[in-house]
Amino acid sequence: MQLVVVLAIAMICSSTCMNAVLGSFSEVDKQGNALSTVTRALSVEGRVFCHSCTQAGSIRSGNNAKPLQGAKVRLDCRTSKSHPHFRTRPIVVLARAATNARGFFRLRMPHFRFDLFDPLKQCSVLLVSSPSRKCSVPATTLARSGVPSLRATQSSRRTLETRLTVTVPLAFAPPSSSCRPPPPPVVGIRAEPFIKRPPPPPHVPAPAPSH
Repeated sequence: MQLVVVLAIAMICSSTCMNAVLGSFSEVDKQGNALSTVTRALSVEGRVFCHSCTQAGSIRSGNNAKPLQGAKVRLDCRTSKSHPHFRTRPIVVLARAATNARGFFRLRMPHFRFDLFDPLKQCSVLLVSSPSRKCSVPATTLARSGVPSLRATQSSRRTLETRLTVTVPLAFAPPSSSCRPPPPPVVGIRAEPFIKRPPPPPHVPAPAPSH
């Protein structure tokens, strides 16, 4: 009897520990079949900028774009039919991060479920918030649309880690109220430029007639 209790406790602990490592995914599908638990480390890197008023809506980061420190991003992945929670959880947030002083961020998942997600087709990095009210509006619609926006840059067999980078520029822009165009020039009668004319010659009296 004691042996049965010990084995039951060990099985519960093993299941709990496995779920803690692999995340909040169920280990069986709807039919009760065991899912593959092959995992691999995944890291996603990118930068977040603050655009100027003239760059708002642009998909490029020009010379006026400045790195934005403290911006928060997240990695969203759309579930497929192979996911046990396909109907109840169509989108899963897998990681969150904040940018450093140079605007860089790194989203790292030590145990990414490649059997449930294809990061190149189902995942994207989205802007969450900006630390500055003066630069708080997503600069492009792609940055908040959830369109897959990752590409592979490196895959290490030694460390079993796959690295991806963001292909869609991530940037915030100032609110429209802060980007008001300058007032138009006042239209009126144009004054002629002042030209300094030389003074008239001095008056010379006519000579008196001779007798």
